[in-house]
This record gives sequence, C-alpha cells and structure tokens, in this order.
Amino acid sequence: MVFLTALFFSASRSTREKPRSIVIADDCFLGVLAMLPAWSVLSHWGKNEQRGHLFLGSGTGTICSHRRTRRGDGSPIYPEMSENAILFGGTDPGRFNPTYMIFAESFTDPAKRRDPEFDRRDVALITQNALADSTYLDTVRAHYQRSQQIDWNLADPTYLPFASGALGTNFLFGLSGSIDKWMIGMGANWEVERRTSGSYFEPEQIVKPSALAKRIVQEDDLARFILGKLSDNGREACANPPSDDTLREILASEFNAIVDGDPIWDEAAFAGAEFSNTTLALREQVVALGQAQPRRIEENGRYIRWRQARVRLNRRLIDELLADFVAPGQAGLYPDLELNSPSQLEAEMAFAEYLQEADAREKAGALKPGEIVNRIGDRVSVAGQVSVMQINSKLAKLLFDKNPERDFFIEVSFPLEWMYPHLTPYGIILKLNRDEVPEITDEMMRKDRLFWANYQERLTGNWITDDTSVKEIGDWAIKTYRRWDLDGYTGDPAFVRDEAAQKAFSKLRTSIADIYRWRINNYKLAISQESDAAKRDEMKQKQDRMTREFIFALKQAWAFCPYSPEVLSHFTQLLLSLGYDEFRAGDKARRRPGATTPSNSLRPTSSSTPIARCFFT
Repeated sequence: MVFLTALFFSASRSTREKPRSIVIADDCFLGVLAMLPAWSVLSHWGKNEQRGHLFLGSGTGTICSHRRTRRGDGSPIYPEMSENAILFGGTDPGRFNPTYMIFAESFTDPAKRRDPEFDRRDVALITQNALADSTYLDTVRAHYQRSQQIDWNLADPTYLPFASGALGTNFLFGLSGSIDKWMIGMGANWEVERRTSGSYFEPEQIVKPSALAKRIVQEDDLARFILGKLSDNGREACANPPSDDTLREILASEFNAIVDGDPIWDEAAFAGAEFSNTTLALREQVVALGQAQPRRIEENGRYIRWRQARVRLNRRLIDELLADFVAPGQAGLYPDLELNSPSQLEAEMAFAEYLQEADAREKAGALKPGEIVNRIGDRVSVAGQVSVMQINSKLAKLLFDKNPERDFFIEVSFPLEWMYPHLTPYGIILKLNRDEVPEITDEMMRKDRLFWANYQERLTGNWITDDTSVKEIGDWAIKTYRRWDLDGYTGDPAFVRDEAAQKAFSKLRTSIADIYRWRINNYKLAISQESDAAKRDEMKQKQDRMTREFIFALKQAWAFCPYSPEVLSHFTQLLLSLGYDEFRAGDKARRRPGATTPSNSLRPTSSSTPIARCFFT
C-alpha cells in the first residue's frame, strides 16, 4: 500500500506532462492494483472472522462456562470450578482459551466483562503435553511455585544470565555482573508489582470510614490489635474522625503500611475470627517461607516470593477481619497459593524410570503402539509422541499426588491411561477426581447429556436423539456444512463456517465419549470373568446404558465436526467391536472381482443388540 500510494503521488505530479488518456489509464491501473487484496480477504472472510462467535455462551471460557448452562429451574447443571483448582490444558483451544480468561478477562474492568462476576485468577493452568520439557517446568515453578524457582544463583557457575553470558564474567572487571544484577532486580520489581499491586488499598475501598473508625477504637482484642498497628496520625483520626473523604485517605495509607509490613497474624487477637481455607493455607505457606527465606535476602532484588506472600496474606487478613467495612483487594497475576510442582530431579527420575520400562518392553517384544526405542550398543534412547506422553503422564501423576488438597480438571489432548479411573464428565471438560470412581452412574450420564443438549441447541440445534441414525447425521452434515443449506437449521449460523469451533467442540465431546469407551471395555472384561449369572446380567445392563451414552456422545461430536478423524476412528472401532460378521463378509465380498454387495451388509444381524440396530439403521 505504501508503494501504491507513492506511485499515485508520483503519477499526480507528472500529470501535466502526460496526455489525459494516459493519466486515466495510470489511475485505473493503480486502482486495480489497490483492489487485488480484496479478493483474498473476501474469499477467506467467512471461515476466518471470529466477531461474536461466543459459542461458550457467556464468554467465560473453559473454567466456568457452566455458569450459563442451566437446568429448567435456573440452577447450574455443574458448579463452577472449585477455588484454587489446577487445570490441565491439552489442545490449543483448551490452553489458549483459559489463558485468556485467567490472565486477561479476570483483570478487565468488571463493567466491561461479558460476565461482571468472572474472576478466576486463582486457577493454575498447566499444559498437559509439556511437563517433560524442563524449560516448561521452570515456567510452572516461576508462575505457581516462586519460592522454588531460583532465576540466578551467584554460586552456580554453570548458569550465566544476560550480559555475563554474552560478554563474559570478567568483562571490564565485573561490569557484566553489575548489568545482570540491575536487569534481574528490575525484573523482580516488575514481578512484585504484578503479584501485589491489587493488594494495596485505594481510598474508595474504605466503604464505611466512620463505622470502621468506631470499630477500631472499641475495647476488644481485635480492635486493640489493629489500633496498635496504626501510627499516631491514624489513631488520632479514628478517635476524632475528620470528613469521610479525609478519613478514607488516612485509613488507606495506614492499612497499606500494615499490608507492606511483617505478617500480622496474632493468635490471641484473631481467636474468634473465621478465615477462608485459602487464607489459612496461605498463612501456613508464609510461615514456611519465613523460616526458609529470611526477609533480609529479598533486599538483593532477586528473591521476591517472600514479599509477595507477606503482602497477600496481610491484605486477605484485613479483608476478612473487616469485611463489613472494606472492599476486598485483588490477587496478583498468579494465584496466592503455591502448588507443589515436580522438581528438576524428579523430572529426571521420571525419565529414567520410563527409559527402564521401555527398555524392558523392547526386550520382551511388547512395546506399546507408537513407542520407539533406539539401541546403540549399551545406550538406550526413546523417541516419538507416545514416549514423550508416557513421561508427561508420570509427571502429571506426580503433580496430582503432590497436591492432595487441590481439585484437578482436564481438557484432554492425548489420553493418559492412569487418569481414566479418576475421570468424570464436568461440562465441556473432565474432573480428575482424587479417588478412583467405581462407576459412571446414571445420574452422571443424565447430567452430561443434559449439559450437552444445551450446548447442542446453541451450536447446531438440539435435534440428535438416541433414535437418530448415523446416515441421518451424515445427510444433515452434507446439507449444512457442504452445501451451506440452512433451511430448518436452528443452531448458530456462525458455527457452520467456523472450522476452529467445530474441531474444538467435537474434540471436547469426543474426550467424554472416550471415558465411556474405557468403562465399556472394563465391563466387557468383568463380564467375561464373572461366574455369577445375576451379576453378569447386572453388569450387562450397565454396559448397555454406557454404550448408549457412548454412541450418543459420538453422534453429537460427529455433528459438530463431520470431518473429525478421531470421531471416525471411534465409529470404525465400534462397528468392528460389536461383532458384525456381515460387515466382515460384506467387506471381503466387495473385494472379490464381480462380487455384489448386499444392501444390508453393514446393518446389524438379528442377534445384535437393540442399541446397535438403532445406531446403524
């Protein structure tokens, strides 16, 4: 565009020297050149624009999209994700969408949020597929376990940051080291601000200044404790309150000095007070950090976790002690509570353990599908996605075990075998329960179906039932997605041309279907090993109900994205696993020269289950 503009002005200056016909031709030529990008923009616009594509309903994202998905009586089908939860993000949408909601939407002015009540900066978001990367584990610790992530240790000569690494440690008698100290200190100051800026009082957060002043001068342990923390000016203002505006400014300044000081916990003064579980847990962490990292070491500008923890604890204590008089402060960029993440040593041990297991499987000729073991002399190495995910699986399990007080949720990318017994549907994601879940109950399946019927209504229209055949869905998909014929379409028309949304929601629904598949296989194994006929019948009924939900979820997933290879793979495996002799015979017949295929060769036999007949009819 800059070139065309310059060319246009150049042509304009020379118009007096050219015949008018040539000037008009030049202008037309420049106009055509300027319009060339229009074709590319317009031809791709339909499939790429995202304005108003809020298919999650309220725009609140994976972490609490359940809030707007309700029963007929208005109650939520699933409660919002629990406080201080840990969310494993798997696919790109499963990571990027929560990342935006946690780190952007939560910090947006409530008046400008789509949901003014949304604020989930307490959630720890961790990538499911990257735990085997030591650099990513550094990032996890830097975000969520700051006390264990040391950015620069002067006593460690193996790590040379910034200037020392580029210029050498002896550059101009230590000038590079001074540059590094300045840069790391500057970064630490920025991080402290981002972690604590919402903890300091603004005058308007003193909601009831006069009432608060009266409360502080009362004769009880808590009032005497707070009064003792104030300066002479603060005590005078409480005893003889000035105007509300002036009192607000004085109290805000006094409280900020308390927030920025040492931890204010006092057993005697707080004896009758009730605190949230998060505040009590944060207090325990502050005590532990205080013993391990004395306050003096934060003065070098490199260790910031101790100060951040103190500031957040003090603000939370004031907020909860004086909840009737002050507006609560806001957490920083990352959650108040630290989690326990795998250390570098634990990550190396997980890799070594997997290497031994893979080596043993390779020697026994029992490698897992896709597992690659390379052997050069006595040296063994592994490669491939399956091997990487096995290491990720071990580290995810370690993270799960090291945080028993936290609730875990997951948006699945690559299934991890150890998780299956713990997983239950939880809206568009899955809950990773602390204990193994004996069975997916009828109530769990009912809630899952109700939730996704609500979503289906919003996306493609709620028209799929147990009686809807795959052929009907295929015909509908061709009509809707291929021909863009929206006659009778009751969903969101924007969804039809949004391939990213189609893939994302199909994957979400398929992940839930996959836990049904795992349960079905377990029922099959248990039935084959059970000698009691009554128990076999009971398990068979449960298997049939689970199969019905599995098929229903696959139907919805296929309607969301008819070109999903994962859904088609599940369909193919299901077709083969239900025992269709006619399917195999028909497939072979089609391969014989001159053979004809019976029209019903892919339909269930008379001995097939009612579920199968409904599925393929």
